[in-house]
Amino acid sequence: MSLSALQLDAFYAVVRAQSFGRAAKALHLTQPALSMRIKALEEELGQRLFLRSARGIGLTDAGTRLLRYAQARETLERELVSDLTAPPGEGLGGTLRIAGFSSVVRSLVVPALAPVARAHRRLRLEIASREMDELTGLLDRAGADFVLLDRALERVGLEHVRLGVERLVLVESTVHPTPQDIFLDHDASDTTTQRFLRRNGQSTSRLTRWYLDDIYGLLDGAAQGLGRAVVSRHLLRGKRRLREVPGLQSITSPVVLHYWRQPSYPRAHQAILDALLREVPRRLREQHGSRTKQSRG
Repeated sequence: MSLSALQLDAFYAVVRAQSFGRAAKALHLTQPALSMRIKALEEELGQRLFLRSARGIGLTDAGTRLLRYAQARETLERELVSDLTAPPGEGLGGTLRIAGFSSVVRSLVVPALAPVARAHRRLRLEIASREMDELTGLLDRAGADFVLLDRALERVGLEHVRLGVERLVLVESTVHPTPQDIFLDHDASDTTTQRFLRRNGQSTSRLTRWYLDDIYGLLDGAAQGLGRAVVSRHLLRGKRRLREVPGLQSITSPVVLHYWRQPSYPRAHQAILDALLREVPRRLREQHGSRTKQSRG
């Protein structure tokens, strides 16, 4: 028995879109036609692939295994097509998607991967910053090849590598008077400030919190004197309008890389993996000496 490419493409489209309607539109099919392809695939395999509930579409164990195959097939096919259609000596090709949280994407991931991208102009990188709950969803529906989280996910077939830790410190403006009782956070669900204050023996029962969406909003708000913010120390390089609040202990937050295990990896996949494993830990280690450098400057 061999798998039908049309049926496999239909399955993969539904997983990626998390919707039969959106997947049918992407494939230029009617929804009934798409559903028939999925049904035929399930009948041929003798397995249910999807779980439907009020929360949306999920995958059975069989569906998860098939997704891993579809993902590996796609990445190998992209590399093969790129290699066959490019002139000799043009370097690696294909498309790779990398996603992470806001404090690591621009400051760590982009600089780590830039040399690879410059050396291989046919290689297309799609790099995205997302909220933590969105990042786990990207893993589940194969929306990214590599995902960086602040914790390790334990799932069958999922590789995870701890790249290091962010060292979180409390900062305030060096230019404007800053209220000491106002703290800047991402949103109401962000508990970083509470963790930091508890670590330093301070009460968190009556906090005044302002929300500025992402890490760069927090940095900008703190520099403008809107309040204090807990941020990763590596983000303070070159920011003379911010300083660490003295006398407080930092806390750490892990940076963990995730990707799905495959029987073999395209060369472009391996090049990106090698760059992330080499460069992100090095850049995170550098933050440990940044406080001394700031105090000397």
